[in-house]
Amino acid sequence: MKNLFTLVLLAVLACGCKKEKEIYPATDSELAEIQAFRLVTETGGNAASNISIDGEKGTITITPAAGITINRLFPTATISEGAIVQPALGVYQDFSAPVQYTVVAGNRQVRKVWTVEVLR
Repeated sequence: MKNLFTLVLLAVLACGCKKEKEIYPATDSELAEIQAFRLVTETGGNAASNISIDGEKGTITITPAAGITINRLFPTATISEGAIVQPALGVYQDFSAPVQYTVVAGNRQVRKVWTVEVLR
């Protein structure tokens, strides 16, 4: 009976332990760059007339095309190999204020914050 109690106690303790979610590297790359960026309207049209990417400052400045409403645009980007973006791209976003994206390099160690600003 004592052995059964000990076994049950160990099982409860083992189940109660939380494991940290591991993020495995995709590559050895330390690059966390946005190489190209695009904004698309709800109808699939190009929302930008000009896009300027400054890799040193981690900024992307966009001049919207004429008549574009910037509070619901669909962002896409080309990023460094193996990198991921947080929050995820590919969902509608309000760009009426600057939006920050964090690019996590393929090695999952290097992070770079990018600020995307759509001018008015």
